Amino acid sequence: MIKSMTAYGKGDCLRDGKRFLVEIKSLNNRYRDVLLRMPKNLQGFEKPLRTLIEKKIAAFGNSS
Repeated sequence: MIKSMTAYGKGDCLRDGKRFLVEIKSLNNRYRDVLLRMPKNLQGFEKPLRTLIEKKIAAFGNSS
């Protein structure tokens, strides 16, 4: 059975007067490339956030 890896999701929330917007796009590709765009004052969170996202994606991929 062929499974497509093409998907799109978008969500946002307002917390403490700040708006957070998350978009997830997946295209048929063999490789995972996590791209993050965030303000400079939040760039210290990039590595832990990238690690969390990669773990969640890997766990999701192993659940099927």
